[in-house]
Amino acid sequence: TVWDTQSVWEASGFAVVSNKSDGTPMMIGPDSQMSLMWDPESSTLFSGGVNGIMHSWDLNTFDANPDKMVCVKEGHKSSVKTILNVPTLNGVLSGTLDGTMLLWDKMGSKKPRKSYKGHRNGIIAMAYSPSLKMIVSAGIRDELFVWNPFVEKRVNELTGHQAPMLGMHVVESRAGAFQLLTSDRSGVFKVWDLRSLECIQTFAASPELNGIRNYLKVSHKNLIIAANNRRFQEFAFSYSNTPELTDDEEIVCAIYNDTMDSFITAAGCSVRMWDSTSGHPTKTFQDVSEAPIITLCLDDRQRKFFVGDARGRVTCHNYLNGVEMKEFERHDSEVTCLLYVDMDKCLVTASWDRAVCIHDDMDNDEGVVLRTMKGHAKDVTCAAVSFSLKLLATSGADGHILVWNYGLGLLEGLCKGHAQDVTHVEFLEPYPALLSADILGNVCLWGMPPGPVEHRFKCMVRLKNILLQQVYSVVLDACWFPGG
Repeated sequence: TVWDTQSVWEASGFAVVSNKSDGTPMMIGPDSQMSLMWDPESSTLFSGGVNGIMHSWDLNTFDANPDKMVCVKEGHKSSVKTILNVPTLNGVLSGTLDGTMLLWDKMGSKKPRKSYKGHRNGIIAMAYSPSLKMIVSAGIRDELFVWNPFVEKRVNELTGHQAPMLGMHVVESRAGAFQLLTSDRSGVFKVWDLRSLECIQTFAASPELNGIRNYLKVSHKNLIIAANNRRFQEFAFSYSNTPELTDDEEIVCAIYNDTMDSFITAAGCSVRMWDSTSGHPTKTFQDVSEAPIITLCLDDRQRKFFVGDARGRVTCHNYLNGVEMKEFERHDSEVTCLLYVDMDKCLVTASWDRAVCIHDDMDNDEGVVLRTMKGHAKDVTCAAVSFSLKLLATSGADGHILVWNYGLGLLEGLCKGHAQDVTHVEFLEPYPALLSADILGNVCLWGMPPGPVEHRFKCMVRLKNILLQQVYSVVLDACWFPGG
């Protein structure tokens, strides 16, 4: 039955426009029709039946068009599950539950032009990239096959989904139709670069949806909407305004993960993974934070990453899929530093609220605050931990370096010598020494316990850049190589 969509605003709902005078529907197929596809170029409706027969319909007369009817006699032996328009090949592609795809001529051919076989189970979705002239098909399970339409053998397979497939479509962008979005019933979405056949992004629907039953693409809005259990969730596709750069926003942190052999970067509210060999992005996790990300760190196994944002929120995420695993106690202001202590699995956080907290990361559901230290007169901007020395050093806008007992949270000593904001502190293990730097370009070396008493919390060495007389050379970071 065809309905008049203009009547959607009427109180009575849609109006049937295709009934005969006796009240019976005009468009009657020989069996149940399982799939539909509208071709705007020829103004023809194609349908696929449960017995494997395809029909084309003339919507001017609401009858099956005998001149364009496609009758499958030696093709499909099972229900036609999906139909795809392939305009650049002037054809129609059909996929069935017997795992076969057939390419048909739109103009009345009753035998297929090409036959594509390889799926172990039925085909539920197909997509076509006109830019690359590439077909991708999805099986009922987790199969994703890539085909050259001119060759009747698959050329590659996309692996990564762990649940039965739900659907997919090619993402049109300004650059062309080079990306493919796929989804499975567990709620996981993946974006693939069809030029390299690599997964460049993975994201998932909210756990509240408990998987998804269907998703809808809204092309003119660059949106997809996932739905299940009377709930739906909206995702927006974002374009890079400066594709020649790493990100459109300022990159605030970059860390190398030697376990995964990848880099992780944070910019804005999003996190991105990069292949260390090719330099290509592998995953992008959009909006992992409510506010712009300020700092980021990894756990001891490098399977999780921690994010601190501009609103004081600290969260833990799975490295593989970006899903938020737990949230730690919130700071009152911007989080400026995150440190993970591998030996006892604790997370150290510092903030502009002048507080430094040590959280227990052993609990999988929540981060428990073990100790909170306050003593700075101004914002805390940096911190360093030495588990072997059992010391925690913090500093900030007041120029003072406070050294705390890591186990007890008590103040051990105070280092005075910087006149302006301290930008970095670092313990030079295994030596009882601490390195600090400030915005004026000063680098200081301090004695620490258990070194000689006369050297403790005293500046033993001060370095200053004397090449720049008029402009201060700000020291932003430093790295210590104990064996170098």
